[in-house]
Amino acid sequence: MDNSERFMQAFRSIEGYLRKINEDYRVDGFARSLRDASKSDKTLRNYLDILLEYAELRNAIVHTLTRANQLQNRIRKSSKTSNTLPKC
Repeated sequence: MDNSERFMQAFRSIEGYLRKINEDYRVDGFARSLRDASKSDKTLRNYLDILLEYAELRNAIVHTLTRANQLQNRIRKSSKTSNTLPKC
């Protein structure tokens, strides 16, 4: 398991905790749920800033992986197409 996978696993654990304590998580999302929960949870309040930065890092990882997957798909499609074209 590489670092990004370990990070995503840990992030999902935090997200799971927020889902348990905020029934409106799907509407509110991570940052709003975190801010709301930090008002009554001292541990979350102490780590609020770093957890919000982790949310930004998570988004960067997910979007980078999405772009990489899209590029791989384009390359695969292109190579399949180029195999069917006559060679000069």
